[in-house]
Amino acid sequence: MVSDKILNLLRNRSFRKLIHGYAKPEDIEIITRVIRGFDLLHHIEGLSKESVSDVMKIMEEENIIEKVDIGNAVSCPYCGNINLFEYYRCPRCASTDIKKIYMVQHKDCGKVFTTETLKIDKCPKCGKPISSIDELDLIGGLFKCLDCGETFEHPDIRYKCSECGAEFTVREAKVSRVYGYRIRKDSIDILRILFAYDKILQELSSNDYNIEMPGKIVGESGVTHEFPLIIRDNSKNTTYSIDVAGLFGEATEDYILKNFLKIADTPNVIHIYVAKEDLKKKFNIPSRKNLIWVVADNLSDALVKIKEIIKGGESNG
Repeated sequence: MVSDKILNLLRNRSFRKLIHGYAKPEDIEIITRVIRGFDLLHHIEGLSKESVSDVMKIMEEENIIEKVDIGNAVSCPYCGNINLFEYYRCPRCASTDIKKIYMVQHKDCGKVFTTETLKIDKCPKCGKPISSIDELDLIGGLFKCLDCGETFEHPDIRYKCSECGAEFTVREAKVSRVYGYRIRKDSIDILRILFAYDKILQELSSNDYNIEMPGKIVGESGVTHEFPLIIRDNSKNTTYSIDVAGLFGEATEDYILKNFLKIADTPNVIHIYVAKEDLKKKFNIPSRKNLIWVVADNLSDALVKIKEIIKGGESNG
């Protein structure tokens, strides 16, 4: 049910922070990074590592995101873990005390020499100043062992698993698929509804209102009902609930009927339902004094009409 999914997402503080930080759902990008010796990290701009983890969990539970194959990574052949520590060894003496050196040619004098850095003040052969790397040709890269003095082109690459502690070579390593995440196309309308609630909250938060997203109201039956957006006008002692699902095509007959029961149990709350068409007429819904139907072309149009209702303190069916 759409209403349950919306409420579940709005209850999550990290998710509310996510939608508050973006202009539209299409801007959200989940970046996946594989970092040696650390975890497989997911990153969303504007959120802390902890918040990203929280958001990923709720979006996965509510089927908002889907897995996408982003490539492969070396993994442990014993436990399959991709969080590995990679290190280089000398193929002769197995020492890890090695350094990278380069073979370069000075274009001006044609002499070839080795260097530990490509930033050179002058040619060690002819002594002429070198102001740019463009004055050099990179012939190749080598490694040198500081223990035995051996020079070699390819080091002995080894891995150590951060999970089980196993050590293994490249030949022994396993290759595993790495998956990232993206927003599901069929979830965009759900996110647009949530972004709309945040936009309304931002527009009205500067006024003399107490706003809850989501908010709870105890009905006459004693049952506590939850709504996506509650606005309390303390100056008029009036409470409103706002529902904009109909603006994005998500207000089905089942959705309306389920919410109608909550509306009937909370007669002291003015419920504002916004849609692009007349849902009352479409679904033949009975009139109620505490229920206002708003037909709007878009969110901007809806905001104008919602503000007029709250400012005027209207309540009609």
